[in-house]
Amino acid sequence: MIYFDNSATTLQKPKEVFVTLNNLSQSAGNSGRSAHKPSMLSSQTIYKTRQKICEFFDFDKPENVVFTYNATYALNLAIKGLITEKCTVLTSSYEHNSVIRPLNDLMSKGVVTKIVKGKLYDHKDFINKFEKSIDNETKFAVINHVSNVFGYKLPIEEIDHICYKNAIKLILDLSQSAGIINIDMRKFKSVCAVCMPAHKSLYGVMGLGILLLNDDSIKSIIQGGTGSMSSDVFQPDFMPDMLESGTPNIPAIGALYYGIDYLETLNNLEVRIFNLAKYFSKELGKFSDTKVFFNDDILTQTGVVSFINENFDNEVLSSRLAKYDICTRAGYHCSPLAHESAKVCGTIRASFSSFNTIEEVDKFMEIYKKIISE
Repeated sequence: MIYFDNSATTLQKPKEVFVTLNNLSQSAGNSGRSAHKPSMLSSQTIYKTRQKICEFFDFDKPENVVFTYNATYALNLAIKGLITEKCTVLTSSYEHNSVIRPLNDLMSKGVVTKIVKGKLYDHKDFINKFEKSIDNETKFAVINHVSNVFGYKLPIEEIDHICYKNAIKLILDLSQSAGIINIDMRKFKSVCAVCMPAHKSLYGVMGLGILLLNDDSIKSIIQGGTGSMSSDVFQPDFMPDMLESGTPNIPAIGALYYGIDYLETLNNLEVRIFNLAKYFSKELGKFSDTKVFFNDDILTQTGVVSFINENFDNEVLSSRLAKYDICTRAGYHCSPLAHESAKVCGTIRASFSSFNTIEEVDKFMEIYKKIISE
C-alpha cells in the first residue's frame, strides 16, 4: 500500500507507539481517581507526556498542556472559552471548518468574523490585507499555520508581530504543521492558545488533541468529574483540571510520548517532506491534463499537494487510485473557503510523512498514467 493521506492521519507510525497503545490499553486505570498501581500508572503517563510536549514545543507551562478528544475539540475550547464577549475576530480564507464553524456559532453573541482573503502562496498580499482588516473592535485572530488543502504556510511570525503591536490575542491551529515545522513557543508574543491533533505529524493515534494555553482568562465550556475537588459541585478553577473533565485517553497519551520521541531522532524533516512533495508535484505536472497546486518555495509550501484532472471527477479518480492501494483524499477536505480562494471546486490531495519515499512517488506516477490512459 502507498499511503499519501497523512494530512488526514498518519497511518505509518514508529512501532513503540503501537506497543505502548496496546500495553496501556490493558494495564492503565483511571488517572487521579485511586491510589492503586493502574491508576498511578495513568497519572505518571500523563505527567511525562505533558513534560515531553513542553520540551518539544519550548513551552514552560506543563500544567497548561490540556489533553482533549482531538484538534477540533481543542479549537472549540480555545475559541469559545476565550472569545466570550462581543468583538471582531480575524481569520484567513484557508481555515478548516473546525475554525470557521465555531466562529460562525459565536455570531449569536455579537462576534463579527472578518475573513482575510489573501492570494494563494502570497505572504505580502495576506499581511497587507490582514493589517487593513484590523479595527477598533478587533480582539482576536484565529489562524492556521498550514492549509490542509494546499499546504500553504501562512506567515505566523509576522502575524504574531502585528497582533502583539495591536493588542490582539492570537489562536493558532497547528493541525498540519505540528511535528513537521519547528515551533518555539517562546518566540510568540501574542499567542494565547495553540491547538493540534496527536494523530497526524506527531505520530500519535486518533482520539487525542492538545491545547497549549497561554491565557488564564479562559472559561471552561465542559464541566464534570476531574478526580480533584470531588466534594465540590463546581468545576475546579485551576489548570489543567479546569479544562479536563471526564476519563482521559491514557493509551493515546502514552503513545503520543513515543511519537514525539521518534520525531526527536529525525533531522531536517520539514526539508525532507518538502522535497518529496516537490518531486511529486514536478512529476505530476508532466501530465498535460493535470493541474497541480504547489509553490516551489519552502517559505510558503509544505508537504501537501492538491491536484485535479480535467477529464476525471475527483472522487472517481481517487477511488480508482484506491483500487491500486494508493491512498489519497478527494473533495473539499472540510475547508470550502480555501477552495473558493483558489477558485476550484474540490481537489485530490496527496500528503506526505517521514515514512514516504521517492520510490512510492514513482510507483504512483506509473499507476496514475495507467488510470488516466484507460
